[in-house]
Amino acid sequence: MASEPVVIVGAGPTGLMMALLLARQGIRSVLLERTTLEPRAPKAHVLNPRSLEIARAAELDVERMRASATSPEDDRWALFVTTMTGDEIGRSPYERQDDTHTPLPRINIAQPRLEQILIDAIRTKSCIELRIGHQWLSAEQSANGVVSRVRTDNGSTYLLRASYLLGADGAGSTVRKALGIELEGTEDVSRCLTIHFEANLRPLVVDRPAMFYWVIGAPIPGIFIAYDIDNTWVYLSFSAPEHLPTTEEVLDLLRSTIGKDDLDLKVRHVIPWNLAGRVATRYRSDRIFLVGDACHSFPPAGGLGMNTGIQDAHNLAWKLAAVIHGWADRDLLDTYEAERRPVALRNAEQSLKNAEGIPAVSALSDQSSPAEVQAAVDGMFDNFNSLAMQIGFTYGNGPQQSQVSVYQPSGRVGDRMPHAWIDTADRGRISSLDLLDDQRFTLLTRSPHYRWKLINPRIPMIHVCVSERWHVPHEWLETMMLTRNRGVLVRPDGHIESHLGPDDFEMSFQLTTSLSS
Repeated sequence: MASEPVVIVGAGPTGLMMALLLARQGIRSVLLERTTLEPRAPKAHVLNPRSLEIARAAELDVERMRASATSPEDDRWALFVTTMTGDEIGRSPYERQDDTHTPLPRINIAQPRLEQILIDAIRTKSCIELRIGHQWLSAEQSANGVVSRVRTDNGSTYLLRASYLLGADGAGSTVRKALGIELEGTEDVSRCLTIHFEANLRPLVVDRPAMFYWVIGAPIPGIFIAYDIDNTWVYLSFSAPEHLPTTEEVLDLLRSTIGKDDLDLKVRHVIPWNLAGRVATRYRSDRIFLVGDACHSFPPAGGLGMNTGIQDAHNLAWKLAAVIHGWADRDLLDTYEAERRPVALRNAEQSLKNAEGIPAVSALSDQSSPAEVQAAVDGMFDNFNSLAMQIGFTYGNGPQQSQVSVYQPSGRVGDRMPHAWIDTADRGRISSLDLLDDQRFTLLTRSPHYRWKLINPRIPMIHVCVSERWHVPHEWLETMMLTRNRGVLVRPDGHIESHLGPDDFEMSFQLTTSLSS
């Protein structure tokens, strides 16, 4: 391990996942969190397939995540209603994912529950030090590392040395501001309001459980989000009033939009905020990097924010490990921004486009015609169904794919290696993703006799022969272009590095040209 740890500022989902992914790569880290991590409003809630695949590859407790999530029977619809107990005027399916393109379809888990699972995992790792109540103030860089100044909750300050510093401290990132890095994009799209409350509304939803209930004609237009029908709810408005409503006004709003006056409701948080879609102009300043919301902020229309941050961490972790362990040059770290920023720009663009459909829904009333209702509902489809964006983003030279909901498996350089179910004699039924190693490059071949000689023998790699005795879908082999005399090299993050023939290994490492020679 490196003599100095990596310092991570911010213990949200991205920072926590970054620490765990670094630990997986054998890298020590110190995680600074200025708050006390007391229960907060449940912000993000959808963990998409790619994030779950990342967690499973890192041997995190994915089954606990699934057990802590909403029952699949409760989260398959978005309903459009006059009140939650009133008439239903329309509905849209919500992320009807199965295991065709991923071994782990998305789940609905409140952010605090996910964070607790990640914190519990961190507490089992001796190479991660979580410092609660420690606020990052500033940093100075040198050729050998980064020295940060940190303030504790008792007011004392100290210096903390690190090999690298990662800012995972949210949309208002202190690290980003200290670096003078600007955000570009759309700011203050609309004034929003989050009302977090607790109530058991199952007796009211009866036979129409859903993830979302869009309330038509409400005094403050908005949507109910069911984190847990039996207990945890959020009412989210994208057109909030200028004044912050009082507790009594909030209770009146909730009761009228639910459609029942004598409900036992406990309001936990009332949070005003501004909707924006912005991406940092830079992700790196020498030894300091931005990850997660510190470098991009999306409207919560499509559930891309938290997941994009987790995937930032996944991209950067193995590259930092490669440099720290000495088998790659520091130039490899330049590919982090080059690969992740286009993904963030695409996600910001789509999230803003999704948000454009909200006014049409808010304008509906019980007097709207069936055609008007259907047009508004159809306009929200991509908001609720975006598998292609969740697992189809690429690190290749071409543009991000334009599809939102319809995912087409691809084996191009830069793409996530597609999933397929493979029946093996020794391991049973596995996902093709289980063939990969998240700490090393994986060379896939059809024959055990092809063993290409590496340019750099220090680069960690395993060779996996896709056995003729396995039952492998022919379509997957064709997509991967994996034939008897060709191989596929896959990076530690599961993205395809190159396609190899017996005489062209010199063409490999197209995306990581700065690997040490």
